[in-house]
Amino acid sequence: MLTGYWANINGPGQDGLVRMSYTANEDGSVRQYGEVSYDFGLSWEDSFDFIYRPRAE
Repeated sequence: MLTGYWANINGPGQDGLVRMSYTANEDGSVRQYGEVSYDFGLSWEDSFDFIYRPRAE
C-alpha cells in the first residue's frame, strides 16, 4: 500500500491524503484502488478504482 499527500486532489486548495493499493488478478490484469482522506487519515472515502489489462498482441 502507498500513502501520500496529494495537493489539489479535489480542486484548488482541497488537498488530501491518498492511499493506493495494487492487486494482481488471475487473468493478468492489475487493480489499482485508491482512497482519500481530508481529515489527516481519521476517515477515508473511495477515490478511484482502475483495472489495467495487458494490451492485446
